[in-house]
Amino acid sequence: CFSQGTGAAASTERPGTIASLSLLFKKGFAQLFSQCRRGHLEGDCLPLGGSANNSFNRWLIPVKHNVFEIVKSNESQLCDILQNKFGCSSTLSCPVPSGNSTPAQQVFRRKLTPRIELSVWKDDLTRHVVDAVVNAANEELSHGSGLAGSLVRAGGIEIQEESRCLVATHGKIPTGKIAVTGAGRLPCHQIIHAVGPRWTARNGQTAVRLLEIAINSILDYVCIQNTHIKTVAIPALSSGIFQFPLDLCTHTILETIQLYLQEKQPISDLKEIHLVSNEDRTVASFKDAAERTLGKNELSLGMSPGTIPSSTVTLQ
Repeated sequence: CFSQGTGAAASTERPGTIASLSLLFKKGFAQLFSQCRRGHLEGDCLPLGGSANNSFNRWLIPVKHNVFEIVKSNESQLCDILQNKFGCSSTLSCPVPSGNSTPAQQVFRRKLTPRIELSVWKDDLTRHVVDAVVNAANEELSHGSGLAGSLVRAGGIEIQEESRCLVATHGKIPTGKIAVTGAGRLPCHQIIHAVGPRWTARNGQTAVRLLEIAINSILDYVCIQNTHIKTVAIPALSSGIFQFPLDLCTHTILETIQLYLQEKQPISDLKEIHLVSNEDRTVASFKDAAERTLGKNELSLGMSPGTIPSSTVTLQ
């Protein structure tokens, strides 16, 4: 079923249907669609073709839900492989049927100051309920793949259009800096587009410092520049396509947050910092880094991990 170039996507399985992995073959960019068809046997490969105006072939490969779960839990690694092997960006999108969304799960919680609490969540950032969501952006604010692409698909094209206007007016966003846009249809009020560093073995120390600067830029905004933000959600910046080692990434983020609050002791409305991912490996890394950096998990003090329902059903 594979030909030149690559791309992929999957959806959750519904009764009477088989979730499917749809591959879009096109050099330079691969988008992952979700498709659902009845009546086809597992393993059938269904050519959907491309239009006369597009130089790609699209194939629909039925997959079962357990296969989708494996792909979904390793999304960032899949994106890395496609980027490194074929030179294409890729996005994994999954429309969740109404009434069947997975509740957000809190796995770590601890007070950093008398006013500010840090927590780690397994959740989809496109439906995580906070005042501001941090997007892992590139310098051009071109939101075509990864988390950025998911936020635009869920929140609406106005997020990309506002980003284009910002870059056209002010230029590219330097690594370590942020830009802020509206959130469209997302359940948050603002998106903080943070440009994290690209990792290579030769620039490791520089990349760590730039990640620290990016986290400080986020905290400056939510603690100083916009003092009305009460809750912010931060992903594992640069750990996907930018190839920053995951455990070093999460450890750097936790240490930077702790040091920032200790040194600056900001006075603002900020009450909660959420570290969020829907990938098990990233959630586990955030939790481990939090326990190593901050100490005992307050959720373990006779309390079970908390859950909250997701407020909207969106693309992932």
